[in-house]
Amino acid sequence: MTATILTWLLGAFFLIGGGVNIVAPAPIRAEFQRWGFPGWFHFLVGALELAVAVMLVVPGWRTGGLVLAAVTMVSATAVVLYHKEYSHALIPGAVLAVTCIAAWI
Repeated sequence: MTATILTWLLGAFFLIGGGVNIVAPAPIRAEFQRWGFPGWFHFLVGALELAVAVMLVVPGWRTGGLVLAAVTMVSATAVVLYHKEYSHALIPGAVLAVTCIAAWI
């Protein structure tokens, strides 16, 4: 039961995050540019996050969704740490922790 709740909460997080990254308001686009990614990269990140959201709520795909969620959050954390934006690492780090807990239980 707890794993299901965590998984659905993660799904909601990735649904919102995916939508925000696809729309990419100016501050989001500026971050991707500052980190050296091409102009289209926010679409890729948004699509991956939307895929994670779907995978997390489909029981047969949940494990794959948790793996993709973890890879996505490790990547996000690595990018901001590489660029020494340590405060930006808090949210992806926390989401990674929740993802690992959901996968473990």
